[in-house]
Amino acid sequence: MRIPARFQRLLASSSWLVLAASLSLPAAAEDKPQHPESPPLSPEDGLKAVHVPEGYQVELVVSEPLVMDPTAITWGTDGRLWVAEMTDYPIGVNNDGKPAGRVRWLKDTTGDGKYDKSVVFAEGLAFPNSVLPWRNGVLVTCAPKILYLEDNDGDGIAEKRTPLFTGFEPTNQQLRINGLRWGLDNWIHCASGSPSVGRNKASKITSVKTGEVIDLGSRDFRFRPDSGEMEATSGPTQFGKNRDDWDNWFGCMNSYPLWHYVLEDRYLQRNPHITAPDPREILVLPRNPKVYPAKAPQKRFHSFQHSGHYTSGCAAMIYRDDLLFPAARYNEHATHSFTCEPFHNLVQHNIVDNQPDGFSFSQFYRDPNEPYTDFFASEDRWCRPVMARTGPDGSLWVVDMYRYIIEHTQFLTPEAKVEFEENYRRGSDRGRIYRVFPEGHKPTMPPVLDDMSPADLIAALDTPNGWVRDAIQRHRILVEADAAITKPLLDLISSDKSPRARATALAIADSRGIFEASDLLVPILEDTHPGIRRQALRLAEKYAQPASQLLDATLKMRTDSDAKVRLQFATSIGEFPADIAGPVIGKMAATDPLADSEFLQAALLSSVSAANIGATMTALLAEPDQEKAGSFTGNLLAVAIAFGNDEATVDGLTQILHGTNYQHQLETVAGLLDSLERKKTNIDAIAKSTGEAGAELLKNVQALDTLARVKAADTKSTAATRIAAIRLLGRTADKTRLAEETNLLFSLLNPETPSEVQAAAVTQLGRQSDPAVAERLLAGWRSYPPAVHAETYNILLARKEWMPAFFAALENGTVVPADVDLNSRQRLLVYPNSEIRKQLTDILADTTSPDRRKVIEDHQPLLKLESNAEAGKVAFAKACIACHRLGDQGIEIGPNLISITDKNPASLLSAMLDPSGSIDARYSTYVAELKDGRAILGILVGETATNITLHDQANQKHNLLRSDIKSLTSTGRSLMPDGLEAALSHQELADIIAYVRAAK
Repeated sequence: MRIPARFQRLLASSSWLVLAASLSLPAAAEDKPQHPESPPLSPEDGLKAVHVPEGYQVELVVSEPLVMDPTAITWGTDGRLWVAEMTDYPIGVNNDGKPAGRVRWLKDTTGDGKYDKSVVFAEGLAFPNSVLPWRNGVLVTCAPKILYLEDNDGDGIAEKRTPLFTGFEPTNQQLRINGLRWGLDNWIHCASGSPSVGRNKASKITSVKTGEVIDLGSRDFRFRPDSGEMEATSGPTQFGKNRDDWDNWFGCMNSYPLWHYVLEDRYLQRNPHITAPDPREILVLPRNPKVYPAKAPQKRFHSFQHSGHYTSGCAAMIYRDDLLFPAARYNEHATHSFTCEPFHNLVQHNIVDNQPDGFSFSQFYRDPNEPYTDFFASEDRWCRPVMARTGPDGSLWVVDMYRYIIEHTQFLTPEAKVEFEENYRRGSDRGRIYRVFPEGHKPTMPPVLDDMSPADLIAALDTPNGWVRDAIQRHRILVEADAAITKPLLDLISSDKSPRARATALAIADSRGIFEASDLLVPILEDTHPGIRRQALRLAEKYAQPASQLLDATLKMRTDSDAKVRLQFATSIGEFPADIAGPVIGKMAATDPLADSEFLQAALLSSVSAANIGATMTALLAEPDQEKAGSFTGNLLAVAIAFGNDEATVDGLTQILHGTNYQHQLETVAGLLDSLERKKTNIDAIAKSTGEAGAELLKNVQALDTLARVKAADTKSTAATRIAAIRLLGRTADKTRLAEETNLLFSLLNPETPSEVQAAAVTQLGRQSDPAVAERLLAGWRSYPPAVHAETYNILLARKEWMPAFFAALENGTVVPADVDLNSRQRLLVYPNSEIRKQLTDILADTTSPDRRKVIEDHQPLLKLESNAEAGKVAFAKACIACHRLGDQGIEIGPNLISITDKNPASLLSAMLDPSGSIDARYSTYVAELKDGRAILGILVGETATNITLHDQANQKHNLLRSDIKSLTSTGRSLMPDGLEAALSHQELADIIAYVRAAK
């Protein structure tokens, strides 16, 4: 059961804009919108409604009319507070979509610690959602552009508007570029906002200064405004990509409050032949985790009910100061994060520990000082925290957009749009900004840095406050300073000052080229703090020269005690000459304590190149424990094939076949053969090109192939070994042997064989395009278990040559339309070949009605049935658990249904019976047509520079190299199928609704 569309409008409520569920039919009289059941509160009363933990206090910094509709804030080095205001949300001031957003600045002119002057710096902007002071003006994200705004005449209002980048997707306001955060790497980083994915033109961005077109896909990015450079970074993040003091970047997406980007896209894109894992480590789990609001769930005029789980997580950030959480109260590795949840009127605090022995951070835990409510939680249902930031004073600043309804109209039915119209913009004349700090502490206004000298600015880096250090790092005074600042910078870097201060000084020194062609970085690589060592490694990529002290010091970092430093080394080593990099990569792959980590293996493979792969393979195979490298060896062989290095391929495979781990051998050779097929070559050709070594290899491979036939049929072998053996069968060009192996695969399709082994046999049969294989497979249809049926459907989707046999099976009754389960029917009905799709539609048409509205109307009587939640759990297991999880059952391909907020029975019924009625783009299915003729269908769940990942209804993830993809197309439909009513009775549907409504 795919994620229902109305569920999606809540669960996929992205960034700070919560998507409203709505009814597909006119609401009952008692549910029609009334006047808001709670009026807006005055700023003073709104402040009283906010709860913070014991020992803290909250202060209202500024409110309407000085600020309205705030979505993002930052501070200028002149002491001004800058605010991006999306006053045109959701579809324009007059519901016409016309841009009317603003950027304003505020200032304390009296010195009393209160903002009293507010000036609109620029207006008429297209839904601005981020602002950053830069040079003599500010940068603003307002898709489709990133603009530079500047005041030329000193009146505080921007006369100059310069587009820097264009082409960003101006879709739903909640899915647009945002962020504008300064990195330790001297780049500005942005979140992509989760635009449409795939190879569409909207992902191609033009730099106005350079004219270069950058293909971002759905990834995040970084850029340099002065030069016009732009690069893709790991992503996407929905709203608010932020970092810690060591340039670890974090993101979120509505149901996921916090993740860490472990792998950097700029490294992964060096090697186009690797399929990288998801670069993220999810830190706050499970999906849609609990929140702790300040008020009990309340029924709203549009039948919403709070569920107590994340549905609109946004603006995840790492707190970068010591004021709120003194180190004495927490362990030395504690990292404090905040995530806004505007649907529940709160900001949640979680702690994740920085793990020296791991590549990421620990799973979250709650602060014991916050047992009942979240860190910032308001009883005012109008309160909409959309951003939290560490202020220059160390306080937590909270941006409250203050809206009665923050839902977007795009996801409402026509009936709901009429019902909600009068509430679209309630609160658009309001807005609040708060700050939270310890009781007894008197917060200060942001410092004025513009009047300081270069030396004073360098000295001011010794502060725990992240914003102050970032502002100094990019300050024009230091950018324009002369060489006299070199010594103060180096003195600070080598001092005993705070590591955070030294890290920023290191970044400033790098921006000025101080380390060029020198060994000044050598002692820094030996620093006591791993964050400094890691940063120095990044810089060594640019400055280390062969036979230098710096290179020698860099190579020692392979065995650093800190895992994150070693991961950085694994990626940095690829920037060094091949004769240096190759041996180190191979040795590290076999000897690192975390050699089996997919993150480390991906990092090392990203460093492999055509020039160093031979040396890498030699070094790896020379290690006595080379089998410890696990799947790395097979992946390295695949890369060797892709680079056309036959000698490395033969050497590597020969060494593997000399071992005794048969399962490892079978899996490795199968992967090798897959790679050869993608290159349209075979092992015979490689063997022939490498003389005696190749001839010897062929003998070993043939012996392994014979072993595979034995192991596949051996009922005493483990299922994993049998499946590994099956992957070698049916690949030969010898017709006699092919027929024998095909017969062997068919012989496994019997009740005595474990279903997973049967499914593997079907997968291997699917490698053959011969329609006769399909006919034979379908002839035994009635005796197959569900796993074999599901895998057969997978093959049918991938092999159009098999479709005539499927049509014949349907016509002769071997397969009846009722056998085609709902999930498979949905996949078949979006088949990429239009002629086949029409035939399938005609054949399956009698099992489901295309008129979803009529189906919904016909099923209204079931809403009056007496229902049973326990019976609903049984029905849920029957029809829904393939894609959904609720309570203790199901698979979480779609969002966990525990987080549904609209539990009105009519809404749930509409969502189940018309799942594609209003689908969120991120849950749309994609069809990837591959160059080998196959087609893969699923939701797109990952994207890197080299590959994409599709998640299908069989709960399989397909990592597809971009170079293997012919086309990638969105179907515009949910992966959840139409026609649930054909599989469930009225009573079962009513019981499922009761089960979902009862879930807590």
